[in-house]
Amino acid sequence: MTFGFKNTSEFLAFGFGQNMFGKWRLSKNSKMITLNTGKDKLDFEVFKLTETELIFKLGLGEFAMKKN
Repeated sequence: MTFGFKNTSEFLAFGFGQNMFGKWRLSKNSKMITLNTGKDKLDFEVFKLTETELIFKLGLGEFAMKKN
């Protein structure tokens, strides 16, 4: 799974054989990220968010991602 978050609130994602793109939004308390493709919305519970690291929960899975 790969994500790209732009400072223009746009995102690109690839995972499970699918490409996704749309807009992202971080909640005011930085505990949720919402991805909106215009067709679907996905909410991620954020456990850790730094300049170089994002750890979140999606469904039953927890994911850790580091910025390259």
